[in-house]
Amino acid sequence: MKCKRCKFAPSVDAGGYQDECRYFEKYGTTWKDGQDGCTLHYKQLEKWDSEYTDSLGNMGLDMEMDFEHHGISMKAVIDHCKHMLGMDLQKCYHRNGKTFYRPYKNFWYGTEPGLEWFSHMGLATKTQDEGKLPCYHLTRHGMDWLERKIGVIIREKET
Repeated sequence: MKCKRCKFAPSVDAGGYQDECRYFEKYGTTWKDGQDGCTLHYKQLEKWDSEYTDSLGNMGLDMEMDFEHHGISMKAVIDHCKHMLGMDLQKCYHRNGKTFYRPYKNFWYGTEPGLEWFSHMGLATKTQDEGKLPCYHLTRHGMDWLERKIGVIIREKET
């Protein structure tokens, strides 16, 4: 892809200065017409950019989740999240060297400060009827967080 047409190429500022593309050193080339570019396809650049953005988001989320600072036991929260998905009663399955789990439920009734904090962060939803215990449900982002913590890929049930 030629740099002039690439959406991922750094923009030129008012003084005519342009930062270097982070992929040019490894994948860069000069084409026959004299234009600079790289040997990567646009879809590959898009995929890498998406993965980079996701990893920055996950890193920021993990940095925000300082459990001990808030007086919350991380082990207890992980255990409650696993129980919420039924991982304490049903086994994981293995395929191609990876561990997977398909939850048969996604709810937990009770009071837990870690799950309360999860609901404020958008990793869980909380519903509560009058006079009853609150019910927590993990969102997809919450399942992704749990996947990173326990090393198991969680697949949602097909509806």
